[in-house]
Amino acid sequence: MPTALRHCIRNTPPGSQRESLKTLFNVLKLQYKLASVCGKHLRRLGRGLGLRTNLPSDVLRERIEKVYQQRADLRPLMTRESTYWWFRHDTRPLKYPHIDLEKFSFDARAVLSRYTGLNVDDLLTTWSVDGSIVLSGLFDWWWQSEDVIAVVHEEFEMYHHHLQSLKRRNDSGWLRNMFHSLVQQLMRQDPVYYAVHCALRPDHAWRLVSYPYYTRDACPDDSTLPRHIDLDVSHWMETGEGDNMIQGGLSIDDEDDSSTTEVLLGMHSHLKAWWKLVEERGLGGNGPNSHVTDQMYTEEDMARFECQWTSQPCKAGDVRFMSALLPHGGTGPATKRQRTLFPCFVAVADDHQKLDIEGSGTWADVAAAHRDLIRVLHLPSGDAPVHATLPIRFPPAAELMDLSALSDALVGRRRWTSPAVIWERNVVLGDDDDAALAFVQGWRKNAIKNLLITWDLIRYAERAFFGENSYFYHRDRKSEDFSMAG
Repeated sequence: MPTALRHCIRNTPPGSQRESLKTLFNVLKLQYKLASVCGKHLRRLGRGLGLRTNLPSDVLRERIEKVYQQRADLRPLMTRESTYWWFRHDTRPLKYPHIDLEKFSFDARAVLSRYTGLNVDDLLTTWSVDGSIVLSGLFDWWWQSEDVIAVVHEEFEMYHHHLQSLKRRNDSGWLRNMFHSLVQQLMRQDPVYYAVHCALRPDHAWRLVSYPYYTRDACPDDSTLPRHIDLDVSHWMETGEGDNMIQGGLSIDDEDDSSTTEVLLGMHSHLKAWWKLVEERGLGGNGPNSHVTDQMYTEEDMARFECQWTSQPCKAGDVRFMSALLPHGGTGPATKRQRTLFPCFVAVADDHQKLDIEGSGTWADVAAAHRDLIRVLHLPSGDAPVHATLPIRFPPAAELMDLSALSDALVGRRRWTSPAVIWERNVVLGDDDDAALAFVQGWRKNAIKNLLITWDLIRYAERAFFGENSYFYHRDRKSEDFSMAG
């Protein structure tokens, strides 16, 4: 056993789990392996970590390695029944271990049938073959409430009023200051959208969180979005990261073929084969956002893979679900107004930190952004939010809260281990249609009430923060001028 390694362990203060973790980190940092640590020093290290050490060395070594892997948060190891007994009585935080809950699963077909009302066989066939599908009706309830849709329209106008114009940048209709509007928060916390998203994900992950993404508000003559993939394709080919990710967009306006999104339908099934050809042409490149040019997807490629660029117009209230593996872009220039909201759900790993893509931040990063109503430093793809220009909280922005425990989890206010969240998840994704639909009906009624209360607060705050530069100040002045002219 090397002398430096012996001294490193011997100098660790006894009884300090934190110092023992530091020692373990330093041992591995020095590129030593635990296999090179003798039994005596292995037990010293194990005792410092709070472990029971009257074990064969190979068993203790495995447990020390597991502690190191979980060093960011040892509470699960120290409380779950399966690992509780690893630790000494004086280091356990609970008197009794808690029973490991059974792994949750749900019937994706039943969920899709319940919330879409469509033939599930047809829906899943389209989803599997095309990789993109437009579902209508998921947000019809917004348009069925005059109060809700009035907030939607006016909030867009308010953020437009405060948008800092940057002439040097081609904005493609991005509303770069609109991250935490009330309508975005309402969409992100919606239980029906959540359930359908879970059911369409290939891995049926249910532990999700929404990235705070900006909105798009393209006006006539705004330039089109370039064709691209929101993914580092080369990295995906090596690691598979992003395989299960879904992109979604909620349309606020009726689109047509000249003002919509075009998708290379079916390419998710051929992406590896096509991208190898792209790399052979020297056009692949790296990065979390891959542009797609005519030189990259040629006429020969189109004939080989039989995938066509196809417009997918949505009506107001429709949601487009699309695999993150699909190239897409915008038709245009725009001929009419095209407003779109993006829920941007990603899966949260068992450790409640890692997300779908390494390099896209952590659950804690996203939760902090929702808490403080600020932007995140990375997008779900790992890219930076290049269209964002508001590095601070928009002063009048206010939290839309108290919708439900499940809604809190979707924006990082509660963890998915909360019993209240688990109960509501079981209802929304469970087998009882009547209970699930009753929950949704009650949720929507409560959501509208809280939306309108918070909207009154935002209108007051916007006037207070901006005075004569306020959107509502100018709107009311125009209304008064119109009345006087009449």
